[in-house]
Amino acid sequence: MRFTFFSVLLSFSTLLLVSSFSVSAATSHKVDILVLSTEHQSVPNVGISLIPTNIPKTGYATAPEPQVVQQIDTQFSPHILMAQMGAEISFPNADNVKHHVYSFSEAKKFELRLYKEEKPEPIPFDKAGTVTLGCNIHDWMLGYVYVVDTPYFAKTNESGFVQLELPAGDYELRLHNPLLQFEDSELIKTVKITDNKNITMSLKQPLLRATDGFDEGDEFDAY
Repeated sequence: MRFTFFSVLLSFSTLLLVSSFSVSAATSHKVDILVLSTEHQSVPNVGISLIPTNIPKTGYATAPEPQVVQQIDTQFSPHILMAQMGAEISFPNADNVKHHVYSFSEAKKFELRLYKEEKPEPIPFDKAGTVTLGCNIHDWMLGYVYVVDTPYFAKTNESGFVQLELPAGDYELRLHNPLLQFEDSELIKTVKITDNKNITMSLKQPLLRATDGFDEGDEFDAY
């Protein structure tokens, strides 16, 4: 009887602990994040990801949403895409010229040979990391897919601001943008969420200069 009593007590205590954690994890808090340059100016189009460090994955795992990167006016749109690991990404061509999209990045190597009207099948991105996109025909075309192992991510707006809703817990906050210098691109900020929170991320180094594209009259445009 004593063994049965303590077994029941242990099971009840475990249930309370799991239930308490589940309620805590289910309660979302608004987290406002502002990214500022070294000149204290807002920085738009910066990817933000927050990876939980003390929440079991079963407590926040969600199915990745499919994503789209179009080719419009011989540019990738969006230029920077945030995607959850496991997401399928489509690369439709909205131009009246052919494209040959590829990536040699370690996180995802792929190639979509010359296509225009046809719609290539979506590609699964199943490894976290940075994927740089290019086009074999139009050398100036560059795009970036940041694949993150978390459902908590977004990009800053024109005011350098983004808002996310997160369950209580500890997180690693990272910034993603090709113009970030090494110190900022490798920065990991530990964040504890217990309530609504305002976070300001001030860059430690100036942004790199963006590379200018080619003129619209490039000889391969009609290909």
